[in-house]
Amino acid sequence: MNLVIKNKFKILFLLIIVVIICLAAYFMNNKYGLGFVAIKDNNKSTARELEMALQTYIFETKDVKLKFGSSSSKDNIEELFKALQRKYTLNGEDYGPYLNDSFNYSVYKKTGYSVRINQVKELVKVQISEKDEIIFE
Repeated sequence: MNLVIKNKFKILFLLIIVVIICLAAYFMNNKYGLGFVAIKDNNKSTARELEMALQTYIFETKDVKLKFGSSSSKDNIEELFKALQRKYTLNGEDYGPYLNDSFNYSVYKKTGYSVRINQVKELVKVQISEKDEIIFE
């Protein structure tokens, strides 16, 4: 009987050690960016989020030139992220925000994003690229 209890404690102890090692590996991976797959997936997720936000903005406002109520188009990605985080009143109607305001582009930027906007079809395509670019087609 005493031997059975000792074996159960040994197994429990080993399980706790395994859980601690797994947790340590998980947190080290996240803290120091050792998970390159996670970074790539984060970039894809950011690109999808930007694409959906832009597509919604263009669908609602018909602003294919991305002026966001100003006289000139946004010409870089960081400005685009900031613009999508604000509210706008265009033609007497309120629009936005289209992105969460806690998103900080400069902190999460791991790569470039290519934004292609088809002005005739009002379609947006965002892809990961070597550099940031906004292309109006």
